[in-house]
Amino acid sequence: GWTLITARNWVESGVYGIRLGDTWVTASAMSQPLGASFLVALSFKLFGVGLFQARMVMSLITVATLGLIFGITEKLYSKKSAWLAIFAILALAPLPSLQVLFVGREALGEIPMLFYLLAGYFFYAKAIETEASPKYIFLTALFWGLGIATKKQALPFWGASVALPFLLALYHKEKSVLRVLLISGVGAAIIAGGLLFYEAHLHSQTLPYGEAITAQLYQMAVWTTEPAIRKFALLLFAFTGLTSTLALLVRIPNLLSLREKKTLNANQWLELSLFVFVTSWLAWFLLGSLGWLRYYLPPHLIAAIFVGKLFEQWILNANLKRSTFWQKTVFFTIIALILYGFSTNIVAFRSATKYTDNSLRQLKSYLAENISTESIIESYESELFFLLPEYSFHFPPHSTQLELNHRDLFDPTAEISYSPFDGDFDYLITGGIETRWQLYKPDIDVENLILLRDFGDYQLYQHK
Repeated sequence: GWTLITARNWVESGVYGIRLGDTWVTASAMSQPLGASFLVALSFKLFGVGLFQARMVMSLITVATLGLIFGITEKLYSKKSAWLAIFAILALAPLPSLQVLFVGREALGEIPMLFYLLAGYFFYAKAIETEASPKYIFLTALFWGLGIATKKQALPFWGASVALPFLLALYHKEKSVLRVLLISGVGAAIIAGGLLFYEAHLHSQTLPYGEAITAQLYQMAVWTTEPAIRKFALLLFAFTGLTSTLALLVRIPNLLSLREKKTLNANQWLELSLFVFVTSWLAWFLLGSLGWLRYYLPPHLIAAIFVGKLFEQWILNANLKRSTFWQKTVFFTIIALILYGFSTNIVAFRSATKYTDNSLRQLKSYLAENISTESIIESYESELFFLLPEYSFHFPPHSTQLELNHRDLFDPTAEISYSPFDGDFDYLITGGIETRWQLYKPDIDVENLILLRDFGDYQLYQHK
């Protein structure tokens, strides 16, 4: 919701921000970064403002990302591997949050980031093939810069995917590869810096909102060694990442042999970079992340490139009559993983599609008939800000979400500094976000609010 409302305000009012009453406040840390919100704003500008237009552009980016995964896999291995990579993404996603048919429609930053980065890796291979063609070096730098500016989270993993091949190129004295990596890497950093500077300029035209976000809260989002979270991340990875892990493991001998080769072709450089990107991101997910599925989605999708090769090499090309015990073990392990992934994907599809609810329609109808548009509504259900533009909303700052994360993950007794009663509002609407985070529960429990109507997914309260 935050990204959609920011994009609409940018298109309709020329302000890259969110309206809080009569004030424009910054969308920084609420909306997705510029690389994603620009796509939604462009769709609104060309086709009109609406939920369909937002989902349309994100779906197109998702299809383009799948196309890049197909193209890169075909380039590295074969067309059979490419189709198997797409099969793994679409048919073996164990959870709805990893199914691109669902998350690919949402206005999130992960899919646009992957599109930009994968395009950059594709042109990176082209630049090596053409012995440092300026055109392909520029395109590599452009798309890499867009990718790391869209999600700064990718920066260390992208950096590792450039640094390790750079060291190997130094060892092999591959001057053209060094030129490609150096110029495109520096160029990507400059482009990303320029985009981030422009985004900061857009945010500076609105007012800051809420308490300053402390380094401690930022650190929590970047690295944590909390045992319970590490255990959760490991269990989640065990549930979702076994196929990817096996696919990466079987490629290690091939990649280790690159050090002994006198020269490497473009595909070998590309495969090495992608391998380093995926494995470094997975290492962070297991060792230091909060273990959220959104953090796992990018390496999960890129790892499908290697999964496609795994399926072709060990399933399609398998000869069980002449196989060793080890080869047969790998074969049946992969078959078991495919059956497991396919069954969990079916369960995920059913759970995501069987639920239907008209709570939003009922809520909108009730508000139109009973609540004045001059009323101030408090809510943390950000989709309502976009779907109910005729109403004035009040909402907590982003620092509140970081406090909620801290309470949820580290200290259940931690108090949340935000209270809706610090401001003025007439009604409160709660929904799925409130069910997850329980931000307003203390105020509801002490009967400062009167429940007017329960619509199922949404509840409407009146301020006493």
